[in-house]
Amino acid sequence: MELAVDYSPLVDPPFRDKNLKPDAQAIHAFAVTNGWEYYVGTGSQPLPGVLFRDERGTARHLQRAGNLVRIPGPPLIEIGNCAYSHTVNLNVFSVTWGYVACALTDPTPELVVETSNARRARELPALPVGAAQVALGDEGTAYVSAESVAWVQTVFDPRLVRLLNDPSLPFDVQISQGWLFLYCPAELSVTAPAVWQRTFAVLEAVRAAIASAAPLEVPSTDEKRIGRATASAPADPGSTPLVVRDRPAPLVIEDRSGRNTRRTAWRYYAAVVVVFLLGVIAVAAILPR
Repeated sequence: MELAVDYSPLVDPPFRDKNLKPDAQAIHAFAVTNGWEYYVGTGSQPLPGVLFRDERGTARHLQRAGNLVRIPGPPLIEIGNCAYSHTVNLNVFSVTWGYVACALTDPTPELVVETSNARRARELPALPVGAAQVALGDEGTAYVSAESVAWVQTVFDPRLVRLLNDPSLPFDVQISQGWLFLYCPAELSVTAPAVWQRTFAVLEAVRAAIASAAPLEVPSTDEKRIGRATASAPADPGSTPLVVRDRPAPLVIEDRSGRNTRRTAWRYYAAVVVVFLLGVIAVAAILPR
């Protein structure tokens, strides 16, 4: 699938909607000009990805999405920005991602691919547990069922992994319940044509790699509705569903330079406990007996 895309409305919108902010006006015009659908935002997404659902399958805390561009299918493609919140010591922190959701037409193993550059910018909120971990060189790790390791190694060859792991705009990948997700630690539905061009290029490369490795199965012709859009239903998963567990909530700490540094909450609190115990031992040692 190669889209003939007119990017000019992102730079010079041919019409304005006074009810939208300037960036939303441009993205709205971009979608309409190309015959797509635009939605200002939505509450919790019905999609099964780790950005939208926690390990229990419920919507993440204050999960929402905005500037949604929906490209009618088949396959249905949705590109937008999503956010959710987590709480540490009664402080609420919001996390923002860009995402692509694409309905697959071939039975495909469930997996998560976390690239090294995306992880440095922001860790996925959850990862599979009990799954095989496949090292993709030094640029990422795939989590997949043991029977699908060879499939992953075929699809995510070094060329594709390098494309995903580009430092300027890296992507993680998830396949879940017949949906392909691309996750970026930066917003994707923006007014920069280069971001859209890279997003479409990565999506096409991943879809082409999956299609070339997929077994010859008859695609499902059922239909599934997401919000107000109808598209071909995702294909049935090709392997046992993965069990996903949430990571500990990240803790944001401001350093002396004013920059935000992120640590894992349990590591931070473990360090506090160790320091406290060392202090108790030191005081006990100097007190008169």
